[in-house]
Amino acid sequence: VTTGASNDFEKASSLIDKIVERFGMTSELGPYIVRSKFSDVENEKLLQMKVDLSKKLMEDTKELVKKHFDKLEEIAELLLKKEM
Repeated sequence: VTTGASNDFEKASSLIDKIVERFGMTSELGPYIVRSKFSDVENEKLLQMKVDLSKKLMEDTKELVKKHFDKLEEIAELLLKKEM
């Protein structure tokens, strides 16, 4: 993983932490502010929610890329032409 991609993963992980822990924005928790201290059992559940959410977002992203791949290729070609 490159430095840029590594930074993207760090930012995504940080955002997922906030979505799950701070804002409680999961189907299991509902939309409310979650407290900041958790038991070991709660931490395990929160970690699993984060993993599940990151996997879902990855799959959603893959589907979007597949769906719009032709457009992404067009954009890449235009950018390469502009760069030359």
